[in-house]
Amino acid sequence: KEKKRMFQPQDSLSAFIDRLQAGGAYIFSKGEAANALGKNPEALQKALERLRGKRRVVRVRRDFFAVVPLEYQSRGAPPAEWYIDALMNRENRPYYVGLLSASRYHGAAHQQPQELQVVVGKQMRPLRVSGSRIRFIQKVRFASDKDIVSIKTETGYMRISAPELTAIDLVHYSASIGGLSTIVTILAELSERIGARELLQAAKRENAFASARRLGVILDRMGFSDR
Repeated sequence: KEKKRMFQPQDSLSAFIDRLQAGGAYIFSKGEAANALGKNPEALQKALERLRGKRRVVRVRRDFFAVVPLEYQSRGAPPAEWYIDALMNRENRPYYVGLLSASRYHGAAHQQPQELQVVVGKQMRPLRVSGSRIRFIQKVRFASDKDIVSIKTETGYMRISAPELTAIDLVHYSASIGGLSTIVTILAELSERIGARELLQAAKRENAFASARRLGVILDRMGFSDR
């Protein structure tokens, strides 16, 4: 009986999760856990359900789960920024964090957005992970890597749009994020980080001249001058 208690599936899964977290990884698939632990699907599913009940893990998407560190157990999940890069890489989906979410990282948002806004090449359903929401915005013509920067997060790195692309996207998708009135204040602050030449180059790469012209009009009214 004692031996059975030492090798219960949830204990083995707990050790697996502890090793992930110790290595700075916060997302895993059911398949990865099964391969690492040698557990049959039924036993693994029961172990996952137990740990979900204890708020040690949370399901993110399909068979992907996120590790919930102690400091986020009351919330039910770590911030989406901790695992979005790993999730998108494992699903082999190009992405970048953009719009209002990217604006915040460029110092141009007065309050934290209620959702993480992620731009993708193919349509994806939004995700709600405990109290957080990830919204995917489809973009047929996906951005050049020249307009995307990597920033460091608590668990690694995350791709976000550069200030120029962020501004173009804000105008282009303004109708779906609250209208122009919502983004005017953000653009006023973001303009401090925008270079006119870089903006033109980004517009060419994006083939987004209509949005760039609208952005130019808005910035001109704010007193933005060429640099």
